[in-house]
Amino acid sequence: MSTRFFDWVTEPHASTQRAQSFGPHLEAFRVLLLAHLTIQACAWAIVPVPYPYTFPPSAIQSAAGLMTVLFFFGSTKGRTRLACLLATPIVAAEILWLFPSTPNHVFLTLVLVTLCGAFDLKKDRDSLLLLQALRWIAVIIFVWAGVQKALHGLYFHGEFLLWMIAQGVDRWADLFGWIISESELARITSLPRFIPGTGPYRVDSWLFVLVSNFVWIGEIALGLALLHRRTRQWAAAGAIALVFMIQAAPREFMFALLYASLLLLLFRGEPNRRLMPVFLGVYLCMLAALLGAPLPFLLKSGGGL
Repeated sequence: MSTRFFDWVTEPHASTQRAQSFGPHLEAFRVLLLAHLTIQACAWAIVPVPYPYTFPPSAIQSAAGLMTVLFFFGSTKGRTRLACLLATPIVAAEILWLFPSTPNHVFLTLVLVTLCGAFDLKKDRDSLLLLQALRWIAVIIFVWAGVQKALHGLYFHGEFLLWMIAQGVDRWADLFGWIISESELARITSLPRFIPGTGPYRVDSWLFVLVSNFVWIGEIALGLALLHRRTRQWAAAGAIALVFMIQAAPREFMFALLYASLLLLLFRGEPNRRLMPVFLGVYLCMLAALLGAPLPFLLKSGGGL
């Protein structure tokens, strides 16, 4: 693989001689990835997924225990690569157990932990290639997320958001219901749940339609802006804000945190390392919520992550 093809994702005049400066940035990302995998495994052990996609109880408990050990083992500098290598088969097993209802972000974690285990940060060329690969993934995910929404065509008139307000749980209405009139909100929420032919899922609110289209347009525009060095950091900041806005309704903050740490790799300096206490603090709050702490806004409607 040639580093020249991916030059746009590096800093100006980046070279293998300067690649060693990326090491702490990538080390921090590895630690945050291990933390994410640990909390996710613990969540499945505490709040099992619904039947028939249930883990063997002893297996998921073992996975949660092993991931916890690997997180503390990998938190020591120089051991993150080995920890990622050992975590890869655990994540693969979780995907197998969850299939076919495996969440998309779990597949992403498998790709990320495999890459993090494949490259040796002690080698300058490996550091550069890993940074380039992770930055490419961040861009591709964001652009494709917007493209697939446009291809499905359910955001042009707000149909998807309206369906989620009608068929989903109350938080969708809490987040987006204020944009439409009370009469339209009452009509949408009164429609039968999960019955074909119900509708129409259309409203007269131009602001609601604007917000719906802002989602897919924003994903494509910000994703493409990540390609240009002059707009990259502003686009990354906007992308992080948009991701948290999108994930606020379903409360899928696990993906938001994972993707935010990935997007932070597009910034100069070492934001992942500096913000690590914040990330770890949020992950601990999520674990506390799973164990019964009064933090319901961090959990999905079923009580999981």
